[in-house]
Amino acid sequence: MLLGIDASRALRPASQRTGTELYSRQLIESLLRLAPTRPAPPSLRLYTDVAPDQTTRQAWAGADWRIIPSPRLWTHARLSLEMLRRPPDVLFVPAHVLPLWRPRRTLVTIHDLGYLFFPQAHPLRQRLYLDLTTRWHGRVATHILADSHATAHDLTRRLGVDARRISVVYPGFTPTMQRPADPSLLQEDRRGLWPVRALLLLCGHPAAAQEPGARGAGLCPPPDALGG
Repeated sequence: MLLGIDASRALRPASQRTGTELYSRQLIESLLRLAPTRPAPPSLRLYTDVAPDQTTRQAWAGADWRIIPSPRLWTHARLSLEMLRRPPDVLFVPAHVLPLWRPRRTLVTIHDLGYLFFPQAHPLRQRLYLDLTTRWHGRVATHILADSHATAHDLTRRLGVDARRISVVYPGFTPTMQRPADPSLLQEDRRGLWPVRALLLLCGHPAAAQEPGARGAGLCPPPDALGG
């Protein structure tokens, strides 16, 4: 099986990566690492609008690259044309939009419907675009990955997506994370109390800071509420 993946967001510069770009990048890295261990591993083809740097190309050596430069309308023009000419068996879009022309089987990740719950976090034009693309995915994607049961519930309740077309797949974890050295932090968390240090860690994550529409955004109080 040939699995095509839209890797365009995964190759964004580090300064421009938010949570979805990091998700896309780490997911591709994991797939490339795990695929050879499967009994019938799929071939992975990565589609992108920019050439990867040498470090990424070496690290992702198991992938077949399709570099398709285009300053505008990359997804719906250039990627669509590639799908018409040389379609993969399945196209997976982990952090962007399905193209207008696509193979018969498609998979897409919908991370949240934050624009519905925090409309003030998005300019009108961006909010309309998010709503249009999310509804588009709900209508045309063969299957949808949701980051959480909350997102899956929102898709079925708010947009009428058939629950049978949704699988909840948690984003996973970062292997470099460690358990707290101070056991009292875990005890406080189990009692439902968020230590200030843990709250600062959550709210201070650079990816979270760039995505005000995420469902967890409301957890972050203003700095003066934390006592300096």
